[in-house]
This record gives sequence, structure tokens and C-alpha cells, in this order.
Amino acid sequence: MTVRTPAVLLLVVLVAALTAAPGQAAAPTVDLTGGGQTSAGKSLSFASKTNASLGASHVVELRGVDLKRSPRSSFVQPDYKDPRTCSKQPCSWSITSRVPIDYEFRAFLVDPSNGAASAASVGVRGIWSGGAQPHDFKLFVNGRNMKLNALESVDEYLPVKAGKLRVEARWATDARRTPYSVVIATTEPRKATWATCTAGTSCLVPKLVPIGKDQEMSWTVSVLTKKGRQLVIGYQVCLVGRA
Repeated sequence: MTVRTPAVLLLVVLVAALTAAPGQAAAPTVDLTGGGQTSAGKSLSFASKTNASLGASHVVELRGVDLKRSPRSSFVQPDYKDPRTCSKQPCSWSITSRVPIDYEFRAFLVDPSNGAASAASVGVRGIWSGGAQPHDFKLFVNGRNMKLNALESVDEYLPVKAGKLRVEARWATDARRTPYSVVIATTEPRKATWATCTAGTSCLVPKLVPIGKDQEMSWTVSVLTKKGRQLVIGYQVCLVGRA
């Protein structure tokens, strides 16, 4: 009995034979392991290996993108690029963040002469959690609960009556028991910090702030580390004065 070999199978065998041809260089690859989740202030370890020869023609870079950032960055222009490139295996990095962040990391095989990447690993998650911190924010202007948007989001101007504004932020979790403070500020018509609160669940701007007819004013509520004053998260509300 004659068994006919399907044409598709013959094609697969032919491709496999060509791929395994002696002397043909394998495509460069790079992988990344490690990461995970820890607390802010502690370190996470990452390791990478590649089938390419490292040295003058190839190095391995570690890059990271902030998953909470909007719009999100690309790995071409990442939020983080470790200055310690690896030119000799094994490649390893230890990274510490003093603030809560959520990143995706990838290893890149790079030509150091021109920065061109020839291979990239799959993504590895790195999360530094901050534990308890002020959250569930509300901003009241003259007693009215105003809609908060993320920092650097599209400006959405809400009308308020021209005159003097009483501004107060409220949130959950007492800031006294955390390493964070809450800051109320404006970015327009001028940049100014109006109140900084390190304890409690509310923060009141100590004086009334005037807004004129047709005047635009942007307020921000931000969570900063008490030590180093690094931004953890922030919100904004944009106002316009109306008669």
C-alpha cells in the first residue's frame, strides 16, 4: 500500500531542514526573570541571559515602563533605563524604589555603538507597594464636591461662581499613621502651594482664594512622601469663574 505524504507536511519538513542547516547562525534572543512584589524601600532582583556574545558588539539593557502612567510610555522611550548595562554574563540587577510603583520591565540586546536593539525579552512585572496611604479623595469648593481627574489628564473646566473660594480636601486613612502628606496647590493662574497636611483625613486651605469672572484656575491634590517629597499620586480639578 502506498502512503501519500501531504504537501503541507513536506513543506514543514523542508522548512525545518532549512532552519537546522549547519552553520546557519541562530537569531539573537534575550530573556528576563525575577521581579515580583515587595514593599516600597525594599529591592527586587532581575536576571537576564542571551545566546549572543556580549562585549563590544552587544550589551544587555534593562528598561521599565510605568503601568499606572497615562498615557503610557513606550520601551523606546521608557520611564526607567538602568544605567548599568551588562557586557558579561550572567546579567543581574537589583532595583529599589522608595515610593509605590507598578512597572513592567524588559531586557534588550543592544548594539552599544548606535543603541539599536536586536532582541527583547518578554515583560516581567515589578511592584513596590506602599501599604496604607491616603486614598478615596474628594475636593470641596464652597461646600460643593468637585469632580477630580488624574494629573495631566484633559482639562475639564467646571463653572463656579466668581468670588472667594473655600477649598478643602477630604480622604480616607489618617495621614498621621503613614509616610505620606497631602498637598493642595494651584498650577494656574499661578503655581502656588496653599496647604500641606501630614495628619488627619482632611486638609483645609487656610484662607479664601478669589476667582474672577471668566478666570480659569486649576487645583491639584497630591500625595507626597513626607521624606523626600516624591509624588505618589495626584488629582486635579479645573475651574472657571462665572457671574
